[in-house]
Amino acid sequence: MACMRDIVTESYHRRIARVLEFIAAHPDGPLDLATLSRVACFSPAHFHRIFRAITGLPLGETVQRVRMESAALALRESDESVVGVALANGYESAEAFSRAFRRVFGVSPSVYRRGRGVSSNLIAGSRVCFDAARREIYLLDLEESAAMNVTIEHRPETKYARVRHVGPYGEVGRALKVLMRWAAERGIPDITSKWFTQSYDDPSSVPMQALRSDACLVLTEDAEGEGDVVVETRPARRYAVYLHEGSYRGISEAYQRLFGGWLPESGEELADAPCMEEYLDDPRVTPEAGLRTHLCLPLAD
Repeated sequence: MACMRDIVTESYHRRIARVLEFIAAHPDGPLDLATLSRVACFSPAHFHRIFRAITGLPLGETVQRVRMESAALALRESDESVVGVALANGYESAEAFSRAFRRVFGVSPSVYRRGRGVSSNLIAGSRVCFDAARREIYLLDLEESAAMNVTIEHRPETKYARVRHVGPYGEVGRALKVLMRWAAERGIPDITSKWFTQSYDDPSSVPMQALRSDACLVLTEDAEGEGDVVVETRPARRYAVYLHEGSYRGISEAYQRLFGGWLPESGEELADAPCMEEYLDDPRVTPEAGLRTHLCLPLAD
């Protein structure tokens, strides 16, 4: 009998496979985040990251490539007009379709048709195979993921102040400076262990300039927000906590391993809440190699 971890891992992979099958069966349909996360029964807040970690490819790129492979098959094996092929694969105009097709195959749809070109079933850079002729799509076997030392911790209800940052995650320091100035004006001590950030978006699926994050400070006494500073209460919740050691530049890769390796094997489901990074050292005085960061995934009860 399969152990529980095997069953949970298969469940995650089966849910992602179900999404791939849905995409292949509905190339002309609404393949947006809300629709596909419902197909997978994952929270929209984390679906992008789970999908990319398991398949190796961003969701939007997968949708486009499946549509392109379906369109390429129609161009090779039917006399359907380019406009008809575009509409049948979710594009509203021949112009938009031609631009997308050229990005994938390097030639226009009409040139591709004249050459009766061929394409690979394996979507480049991923673990996804798509046989357009049979409308079959599947995941290649995943390599065994390296073990990660993750602990499950219960965090109590916490009052905190935050400043929203929209843009590259690496530039959240601008929001942090606003929050530090607000704290200093109120005599709130600059204690490194009280600072954290919340991230809401997958950088592979959202434009860099649209990424949302919060610079946050834990409050131990009452305070009122002002201007860009908002005071909120975070509910008590369980978190999966991983200690990342070293440069902040490695955080994205660590998240990839958490979502693609640890999470499917953990038996846990994610809550509809943002991930957190807790900064345990002051980067102003700590060498980059010595920085420690807790990466916290919110878990459902």
